[in-house]
Amino acid sequence: MNSHELCRLFSAPVQAAVATPSMYDDPLTGSESMGVADWAPNRRREFAAGRAAARLALSSLGGPVASLPRGPDRTPVWPPGIVGSISHCEGFCAAVAARDVDVLSLGFDVETTEPLPDDLHLLAFSPDEWSEIVVRSGQARVDFAKVGFSAKEAFYKCYYPLEKRFLDFQDVVIRFVGPVGDDPSGGAFSFAFVDEAFPGAHLAGKVVGRWLTDGKFICAGVTLARSAGDRPAQP
Repeated sequence: MNSHELCRLFSAPVQAAVATPSMYDDPLTGSESMGVADWAPNRRREFAAGRAAARLALSSLGGPVASLPRGPDRTPVWPPGIVGSISHCEGFCAAVAARDVDVLSLGFDVETTEPLPDDLHLLAFSPDEWSEIVVRSGQARVDFAKVGFSAKEAFYKCYYPLEKRFLDFQDVVIRFVGPVGDDPSGGAFSFAFVDEAFPGAHLAGKVVGRWLTDGKFICAGVTLARSAGDRPAQP
C-alpha cells in the first residue's frame, strides 16, 4: 500500500508517507530520543521509522520538518498548525499529516490481515456489532473483525487529541456503510457513542471513516474536517 492509496482514506487534504526499510535505522532527532534508550531494539526501530515517515509527510505538506517528541501522554507532539497520526504493525509503518486550517483531527491505523484473536472479540465489539461482522465476513474474503478493530483504533486516535479522554472499545458502535461485494478492497464506516452524554459524543456524527486492504494489511482512516465556519483566523 502506497502513500497515494493512504491519502484516499481521508476526506480532507492530507499528505501520507510510508516508511522505507532504511527508515527503521534512521537516527532520532532532538527530543525524539528522550525516554527510548531502554526500549527493545525492535520497538526503537519502529519508533524511528514512524518519526521518519512523519517528517516525510510534513515535508510533502510543505510544513516545518521538526522533531516529533512524545508528549506527557506519549502521543506525538506535532508542530504548530499541524495535525497528524502515525501507525505501524509488523512489516508496515506510515504517517499522515494535515494542516489544522483544513482538519480538526485525524486518526490512522494499520493492522495485518491476520485474524483478530478470539479474546478480543468480546472486548472490542457488542453482540449487535459482532452479528454484523459475522455476516459481512461471510459475504466477502475480508475479516471484518480486523477492519472494525482498526477502525475503532483510528477513531480513538482522532478523538483523543480533542477531548484528552480514554475510550473503551465498546464506548462507540461502528456502522459499516454500503453493501459488501465478493472481494472488497475497501469501504466506509461511521460511529455513534453508546452514551450520548459522553464528552465529545457529538464528534462521532461528524467524522468520516474509510478503510482499505491490499490483502496483506488493513488500513483505516478517520477524518474530522473543519467546516467553513470554524476555520481559525489567519494572522
